[in-house]
Amino acid sequence: MTPTKVVLQHSFFSAMEGGEFRKSDVRQPVFVVKLGDVEAGLPIAGIQREFGIAEESQDGEVLKRVARALDFVTLLRIGDPFPSEVLTGAPSWAIEPAHKVRAYQRLTLQLTTWLTGEERVFTGADELKQIADDPTTKKKVNEAFDEAAKRLGFTHNGREEIMNLVASLAEELAFIEALRDRHEELIDSGRKVQQLRRLFSRENSVREVADAVARLMIIALKAFQTSFDEVDAQTGEILSVLKNPSQQIQYIRLSRDDLYCRLFAWKDLLVRWTSAAMTCDDSNRTLLRDTYRFLAPRFMPAVEWQLMSRLGNDKLKAKSSVVW
Repeated sequence: MTPTKVVLQHSFFSAMEGGEFRKSDVRQPVFVVKLGDVEAGLPIAGIQREFGIAEESQDGEVLKRVARALDFVTLLRIGDPFPSEVLTGAPSWAIEPAHKVRAYQRLTLQLTTWLTGEERVFTGADELKQIADDPTTKKKVNEAFDEAAKRLGFTHNGREEIMNLVASLAEELAFIEALRDRHEELIDSGRKVQQLRRLFSRENSVREVADAVARLMIIALKAFQTSFDEVDAQTGEILSVLKNPSQQIQYIRLSRDDLYCRLFAWKDLLVRWTSAAMTCDDSNRTLLRDTYRFLAPRFMPAVEWQLMSRLGNDKLKAKSSVVW
């Protein structure tokens, strides 16, 4: 039976009253228990080894789902239901009506540019609204619906069929639009980092931290932008998208969950950066240090040394990579 709640049979978990599952500072799933006044985070993998909980056992399956669920929720307690992402694949987080409107406008405008032979992807919210509200554009949208229906072989209620396809795809892409807004918050935080670099330019120790944060922020923002660009490229040829809606929806959902998991990790820091006033004070010194501690294990370029003897050589070779 597929587990839908955090229900564990092993006596260890019932003995640890008040325990909860979270992600550690290095994003490892742990079971947090109180030992007197001290909190201890016990790695789930270590608990399984210590108590012989097999991967294929009922508890093993539950713990596997717990680890996956912690990508979408901050914590889980014994008895809590799993988020819908690990049960049905549906998102457990809400979006605004404006995101659905934006996604629908984006697809319909793609259709109009496809009709003219100059197809392009619209991502800017302001540009989308301005063009979509133009009376000429609205007329072209209906023409594009009719032409797309002919190309796809819809002979009965063709326009309605295309409108339904566009609407169903827009429902999925609306979540990507919502994540774009979260990404914009991250971009704004990056701008604030640059401002603090200038404000703390005379405090060497703080400036060094700010410089490091700024460098890692560039790597982080580039990684997110690449992911959004890939989604736009995948959905950039509107007729191909409409030909294979099921395949496209599956891709959009996978991208949605990947982006959400990565942006979710920023949640607490983004709240602090959004409310931060650009002043030389202790709260911003602490914010910079906390941001560095968050960024370093995820985006610090790492050097891996490989034995060249594996390649038939006695020398060592260094290889750079990005952690996360």
